[in-house]
Amino acid sequence: MPAPSLSAQVQQANRAIVSLQDALRLSQAQVKAFDACAVVALRDLALATDSDGLALAQRHYLLSVGRVLTPSQFTHYLTLHPRFSDALLRLEGPEVAAR
Repeated sequence: MPAPSLSAQVQQANRAIVSLQDALRLSQAQVKAFDACAVVALRDLALATDSDGLALAQRHYLLSVGRVLTPSQFTHYLTLHPRFSDALLRLEGPEVAAR
């Protein structure tokens, strides 16, 4: 079975992000900041050329998300994040850069 197109993967990741934002009950300001974190993270992940670069991009993303969320939201985020990581991980790293 062929891999889904990048466009389909982006749509799936966007649905996961919106679901995550809804679950966390983010304010409008937090939604904008959260979206900005995701855009920067996806860019950084796409530019990463090795596992160290991927790990650094993921750490930067968690730090920036941690600044956007309240402590209780961040705790909830860390609980929910693995449920959404499948959709998000398909957009990471050199695989995207190669497309």
